[in-house]
Amino acid sequence: MTDTHYTLLASLLIDIECALRRANLWSNEPPSADALASVEPFCVDTMDFQQWLQFVFLPRMQDLLDSRSPLPLSCNISAMAETVWAANTQAGAVINVLRTFDQTITGTP
Repeated sequence: MTDTHYTLLASLLIDIECALRRANLWSNEPPSADALASVEPFCVDTMDFQQWLQFVFLPRMQDLLDSRSPLPLSCNISAMAETVWAANTQAGAVINVLRTFDQTITGTP
């Protein structure tokens, strides 16, 4: 993985945050330590998907990028977003950025 690839992914993380904010899906209140300790996929038992993106996915991905750690071989966060926000017309931009992130991290066009 090249530095350019890591930089592009870091830029997409910023785009995800901006899209969440524009869609009013950003929270000023962090979830509890118990909520963050969930072992369920996407912490579905303790928080909303947008909270998981903000407080789990974005920080973990940023840590991987900052340390130049190996990245996941597959990523399909946009599929979950499409399911969760099927009726939320404001979330379209978030879904699009997540789709781009999925494609970029896996190297698919």
